[in-house]
Amino acid sequence: MTYSYDTDANGEPNEIITYTYDADGNQLTYSSDTDANDEPNSISTYTYDADGNQLTYSSDTDANGEPNSISTYTYDDRWQSVDI
Repeated sequence: MTYSYDTDANGEPNEIITYTYDADGNQLTYSSDTDANDEPNSISTYTYDADGNQLTYSSDTDANGEPNSISTYTYDDRWQSVDI
């Protein structure tokens, strides 16, 4: 799913936001191309377990292929988040 924004009303997009999802509707990626040149400026990725619980979130704020931060989520036997 991709959204283009023309914030200066010149008929050309100047920002493109893209989301991807798996077959279960879980968000897998978010990317932001703030100068609309088809090269993302930042990319976020998400992973999930078989039950759809989020396991990780990573943020690559300069889109160089190496995350600047990674958050890991764990759950107890009742699927409540216990650690971030």
